[in-house]
Amino acid sequence: MAIQALIDAASRLAAEAGTEPPAKYSDIPRALAQLGVLEAALLRRTIGFRNVVVHGYGALDLGLVTEILDKGLYWDLLKLARRGG
Repeated sequence: MAIQALIDAASRLAAEAGTEPPAKYSDIPRALAQLGVLEAALLRRTIGFRNVVVHGYGALDLGLVTEILDKGLYWDLLKLARRGG
């Protein structure tokens, strides 16, 4: 849910900045990078992870999920949201 909220906020930010609203989620990182709002790499990976979890695009790597939880990497979402805001 946190990733989806971040995607929605990023999409709205891109639209309010006067760009064409991104047609698909994968366009959002590029649009924000072009605006100079943030580096696209982390947001792109986050969107990709969400797509795997939600839509089953590829196999979910439980080792990666464990690493995200064990190392507190989910806090990167908060860092990303703060950079974009």
